[in-house]
Amino acid sequence: MHDTAQLETAGIPSVAILSSAFKNQAHVQASSLGCADAFRVFVQHPISDQTPAQMEAKARECFDDVQRAIAGTYINSQATSTSACDVQACDTETDS
Repeated sequence: MHDTAQLETAGIPSVAILSSAFKNQAHVQASSLGCADAFRVFVQHPISDQTPAQMEAKARECFDDVQRAIAGTYINSQATSTSACDVQACDTETDS
């Protein structure tokens, strides 16, 4: 979230790509960093123990979501996707 906040503050559109296990933490951190309007794309957890092939598959699953978010085609904070990834603006409700 720090990178996303710095880029957004500099006027560079960005999307945070995060593990689904950290939705609540990402929301809290994004809010505290002042990037409430930046997008987040959550990929399925886990991340750290995945093989390069598994990571590539996760990246492919979310590529279109990241591209749409960075292009600004997710118009509102209730952005939805048909992919395996979860796309949210930082100011949306988080899962408990």
